[in-house]
Amino acid sequence: MQKAELRKLRRLDATKEMMQKAKYKITVHDKYEKKDTEIYEYEAFIRIQNLGAYIKIAIFDPDWMRANCTGARFEVFLNVEGKEYITRELDQEGNEARWSKAMIYNLLEKAGLKHYWWQYDNKQQIFINADATKTLSRLPIQQNTGVRGLARLQQWQQEAKDAETKRREKEEQRPWDEDMAKIPSFPKNINAWARKNVLLEHYIFYKYTSKKTTKGWCTCCRHEVMITEPRYNKEGTCPRCRAKIRYKSTGKFKTLRAEGSTGYIIQKIDGGIVERSFTYSEIYRDDLRHPEEFLYESTRRILTDNRFKTYNWESYKNKYTRWCLSKNSTAFSSSYYYSYFRNAKLYTGNLKKINSPLLKHSSYSLWQKKLPVRLLGYISLERQYPVIERLAKVGLFDIAEELIRERDEETLKKYSESSSLAAGLLIDKFRLKRLIAMHGNPTALEWFQLEKKNDEVIPDEIISNLSKEDIGINDIHFALERLSLTKTYNYLIKQSREMDETLDQTITTWRDYLSMAKRAKINIEADQLFKPKNLKLEHDKLVLDSLKGERKKLVKELEKKWPEVNSKMPKLKKFEFTADGYQIIVPNGIEDIVTEGLCLRHCVHNVDYYYDRIQRDESYIFFLRKTANPDFPWYTLEVEPSGSIRQKRTTGDKQNDDFRNAVAFLKKWQKYFTKQLTKEEKKLGIIADKLRKENYKQLRKDEKKVWHGKYAGQLLADVLEADFMEAI
Repeated sequence: MQKAELRKLRRLDATKEMMQKAKYKITVHDKYEKKDTEIYEYEAFIRIQNLGAYIKIAIFDPDWMRANCTGARFEVFLNVEGKEYITRELDQEGNEARWSKAMIYNLLEKAGLKHYWWQYDNKQQIFINADATKTLSRLPIQQNTGVRGLARLQQWQQEAKDAETKRREKEEQRPWDEDMAKIPSFPKNINAWARKNVLLEHYIFYKYTSKKTTKGWCTCCRHEVMITEPRYNKEGTCPRCRAKIRYKSTGKFKTLRAEGSTGYIIQKIDGGIVERSFTYSEIYRDDLRHPEEFLYESTRRILTDNRFKTYNWESYKNKYTRWCLSKNSTAFSSSYYYSYFRNAKLYTGNLKKINSPLLKHSSYSLWQKKLPVRLLGYISLERQYPVIERLAKVGLFDIAEELIRERDEETLKKYSESSSLAAGLLIDKFRLKRLIAMHGNPTALEWFQLEKKNDEVIPDEIISNLSKEDIGINDIHFALERLSLTKTYNYLIKQSREMDETLDQTITTWRDYLSMAKRAKINIEADQLFKPKNLKLEHDKLVLDSLKGERKKLVKELEKKWPEVNSKMPKLKKFEFTADGYQIIVPNGIEDIVTEGLCLRHCVHNVDYYYDRIQRDESYIFFLRKTANPDFPWYTLEVEPSGSIRQKRTTGDKQNDDFRNAVAFLKKWQKYFTKQLTKEEKKLGIIADKLRKENYKQLRKDEKKVWHGKYAGQLLADVLEADFMEAI
């Protein structure tokens, strides 16, 4: 309908009769208030007329009429043949306010109708001209054709609205359906592939028997196999296909469901490729050898040239389920990136047969490790940002992976715009060759970029070693403000070797030392104080100084609580031992144990049961040191009177790889230890061994677990037992 044409139609004003009735009141009895009330007889006024090709409806506001305004508040135009309608809203001066698609019952409410007009039990009425019903009978409706008057108008409008909505939805869905028509069928073996690669659970079904060996049915390879001593719910391996399985006795369940993870397949379509994501599951009921198979496809991602579209099988406007275009259709969308989807299994059986240029010219096959994003996402990204393909072709996969993971489109665009890879990475060809030779990561690139910026040459050894531990410029900026990179690196290497720690851990110790030194007002401007000869020793001194008052207080409390501990130490001195660059030291008393615990930041100094065991001669504390640094806390040992080592812990209650080198020395020390034992001490060792085993048993019964650190979630008894080193 043309609005200009509608504006020319004859105006419908309120008649004299309508103006009079708008002011007429009647008396009604309010049964709730139990009194008579005066109300206006008519709550809404309508004029309907047949104007050739159109039906025009004028809706009047009673309040306007009582103010002597004869103009309509709303004009509704109906095109009967075209089955369409439109509403014009006017102000009290008759000026056009706006156009809308409002329906009759909404307009009546806006015009003053306080009750829904189809409720006929109220005393107030709608005034409508006499021939209105006849005029409205022209409106064709599909259901309840006998409906008359305004109810017919309402139904006609609703049908017209539904038809228009359906037309718009069909128009919206038309390009979706065109895309979906391109999707080929799944390969015939997709279910069999999904069973082996996507299904998370496989079983071997068997009938209970007293025989040691029996027959079972593997759900993975779907073959009968011979199994030995199966136990219900016990994990095992299929002897035929080597799949991990769980044994299930057929007499102990009626229905069993095996869930699956996500799988996906790449297929060729006209003008591009499609990636289809699905889950697979199986339900075992009566016929266990023929389960119900469910392959549920949830997502289809289409790549054509540089266009990336995602379709999801979902509810369309809460009406029905179909393939719907996602608003977020990019390879960088969060749902496409996260590990749940990255770890989906790819069906590779058809990849070699796909002759799409999108796959043929991709660098995805060069990756030696798992792609950091789904295959289709990778192809889309490398086409959009050529730097990803360039990096893969020269073997710089770590840098490409970082760019993909960070999803920094600005950086990707900047790196891709240059004609050469070296220029894009903000370095030159000479530095690019060095970066490639060391299989550099993003941190190495950062150092090469700094090298070029400062027009200097940093030894490859420094860049390589720093980048392997992911140590960037910001990590050692505090040192570079004072020292050259070479001096900083050499100092870190020397200290890390003396401490047997990583470069990263050494940097943390150095920063902590400088921070504490500033608080202690030490003049770190002096080089010998900024980078002390023995960093760990000076660090620990500051730690102890900062805790001096607290340490003294703790020592006094422990000595009062465990008065016999200090007296136990002198008799242990005979077990001190030195060999092969290591030595065993006996603490002089509680103060040494507290100092050790504070320096290594573990729990030996503040847990009562260690002191209780010492006092009862169940176990003792020894210090493992390197002879080159005897004052340098390294490992703390808990040792039974027999020489068996219960625990060995270093910084943060850990046991690092460096401990392996000391194992041979400890075995040698244990032999020396047992030779020094008296009969009384051997008896104490037998008692300690029994108590330890009882302790493990109780810990398992109570299901005590480690709640933090490297062993978090493991049973404490298992961790302690694995740490035990028996003296032979």
